[in-house]
Amino acid sequence: KDIRTAISKLAMATRTMLGVEICSIFLHDEATQELWSFEKQEAEKEIRFPDSTGIAGYVFQAKESLIILDAYGDSRFNPEVDKITGFKTEGLIALPLGNRKGKTIGVVEAINKLDGNQFTNDDLNLLNHLGLYMSAFLENNMLYEKLRKTQEAIIQKLSRASRFKDEETFYHTVRVAHYAL
Repeated sequence: KDIRTAISKLAMATRTMLGVEICSIFLHDEATQELWSFEKQEAEKEIRFPDSTGIAGYVFQAKESLIILDAYGDSRFNPEVDKITGFKTEGLIALPLGNRKGKTIGVVEAINKLDGNQFTNDDLNLLNHLGLYMSAFLENNMLYEKLRKTQEAIIQKLSRASRFKDEETFYHTVRVAHYAL
């Protein structure tokens, strides 16, 4: 499955397990030095901001988990995301997501407890455990996607190279590539 589907499923499961209104999973885009996610889990519209902005940016840079009881009272909070989504963040817990090499690949935030209570260390511990599975799942998904793109590129190059042998081989190779991908 693509990374969007993976993020959506992980966010929904985390939302249910933690009893929160929203779970946002932000992944790091190394090329742009941004964190990105979706406006809503089911939406196609991406939210992007510098990887040093907001609580997610702080957690990403510091590689440190946080419990924030009053988001708007915290100077690190970026209210622009709430403006984009039309959502009001009250409290949240945030956790960096790391790969097997210890590199931070993103941040997960659980926002606003449904029962009206504040977040506790128990909530953070649960998110920590979920974060281990999320990290492994997302890293595997990203590696699979890289592998798929590499395989596709190799098949395309072999198809082009076979054209030099003869036209019939070229078209056969193109058909095989089409069915293989």
